[in-house]
Amino acid sequence: MMTPITGTLLIIVAHVFLALTQSLVKWIGTDVSLWVIMSFRFVTAPVLLLPYFLVFRSKKLTINNWPMMIVRTVCGVCGMAFYLTSLFLIPIGEATLIFNLSTLWTFLFATFIYKDPPSIQTRVSLPLAFIGLILILMPNGLSFFEWGDLFALVGSL
Repeated sequence: MMTPITGTLLIIVAHVFLALTQSLVKWIGTDVSLWVIMSFRFVTAPVLLLPYFLVFRSKKLTINNWPMMIVRTVCGVCGMAFYLTSLFLIPIGEATLIFNLSTLWTFLFATFIYKDPPSIQTRVSLPLAFIGLILILMPNGLSFFEWGDLFALVGSL
């Protein structure tokens, strides 16, 4: 059974692997096509996860809502394509900071789509997070906005 500590540790491990992935993509640079990187990533993931699914056989791999699964897959592939493109265009720290706006978008989507109102702390921290992001990324104003920033922003959605 999963505990909150297990969930937290899994998130930390996932971010370590994400950081390694980002670093490798930045290191490879434009020597390898974006589509080759994405294909390799999406083909190897099921192979690497196969042992997990074999060990935990009690969990069935069933899809009850195919249209939503297709939408989720398209959004995931598009988001990853935009994000990896941003890694080619701007510094890795900047791309990662913008891409991690996905957490903030989740709160906004939950509020409007699922009618799940955020807590008062969230309502106060969301505007502060966006203001902080702008101050960190564009300390001299909006004139330094780059195409890579836009790719990372769209990828975070």
